[in-house]
Amino acid sequence: MSLLRPTFVRINLDQIMSNFRRLQSLNPGQPFLCPMVKANAYGLGDVAIAKALEKERCNSMGVASVEEGMRLRDHHISANILVFGFQGKEACDQILRECLTPVVSNFQQLEDLVGAAKEYLDIHIKFNTGMNRLGFSAKDIPNILNGLFQNPNIHVAGICSHLYDGANICEESSSTQKQIAEFEKIKELFSDSEIVYHLYNSAAMASLYRNKKSFAYGSRPGLLIYGIDPEPEKSVRPLIGPVVQFQSQVIEVHEVAADAVVSYGGTWQAPRDSIIGIVAAGYADGVCRSLSNVGHLLVCGRKVPIRGVVCMDYVMVDLTDIGKAPQDFIGEEAVIIGIQGEEEISVEEVAEKSGRITYEVMTGIGERVPRLYGEVYI
Repeated sequence: MSLLRPTFVRINLDQIMSNFRRLQSLNPGQPFLCPMVKANAYGLGDVAIAKALEKERCNSMGVASVEEGMRLRDHHISANILVFGFQGKEACDQILRECLTPVVSNFQQLEDLVGAAKEYLDIHIKFNTGMNRLGFSAKDIPNILNGLFQNPNIHVAGICSHLYDGANICEESSSTQKQIAEFEKIKELFSDSEIVYHLYNSAAMASLYRNKKSFAYGSRPGLLIYGIDPEPEKSVRPLIGPVVQFQSQVIEVHEVAADAVVSYGGTWQAPRDSIIGIVAAGYADGVCRSLSNVGHLLVCGRKVPIRGVVCMDYVMVDLTDIGKAPQDFIGEEAVIIGIQGEEEISVEEVAEKSGRITYEVMTGIGERVPRLYGEVYI
């Protein structure tokens, strides 16, 4: 089946696999590397990406909910799937049925699992070291252990925490260093040598890489797997490469006279006779409305400015300076995120221009936009 609308996202699975290998090579002494594939793999397609990661012998992946884990199991993903959020006995039953690995962060979860586990179950325990979102405190450890003793089927396979500002990990007396010190105290209270300890996020991994520091703990990368710099001004390319090409097409062109307005509200008025191209993608597809009159697309290998308010289904761009006849623009590729010729519009640039963060840009790509992997789309 061919695409009937010229708007799609192409995901480079080979580059994702390469990014995983390179991140794995940073920490050969610490084998735990758990890419986060929650939120539909940051909007790029969890099943396809999980299958690509399994080809690279990735044996752990992270999701936010039981439903996300079940979806991967339904598509025959066999890796350990860590579930970082679950509530209630029914969720515990599904965790056991689907052989998922729960990340336990409160006593109600622990109690429900202790009551439900009739067979061997690996769990990871999450501690709050400063993020103040999810997780036990160090003083809870005696009660945690007492709870675990009530069901010998439950085995602690991992201990983790969440950094709230991983980028400052290499700075003395930083918030992250304080979190690590707290994590170290917790680690000392667990004697099982088979337990894995995971702490680093993409920001921390990038900082350790830039500063040539060793990795003491396991990692849960998100942005880095998908080729995005946690701190764009401190790029870690070519360690990782971009994986996303989000594009559409110029489907119509208007020659507008000086002083004519474009799009809703007339927020842009042509200062001269202009050529305006209509691109078949709008905010329902993931072209942030806040890019109106400030963002750019790539057409004919050049950055062209967005003119007027981004619509639900369309965005208008100024093609005047390219120097082609208006009719010659029909059918031209228009890149929203990605590379065209020698120019690039990165996820990081879109985030900056739109006043969003990179996570929002990625997960904001609309459901109706097909995700393509090679010549196959889902």
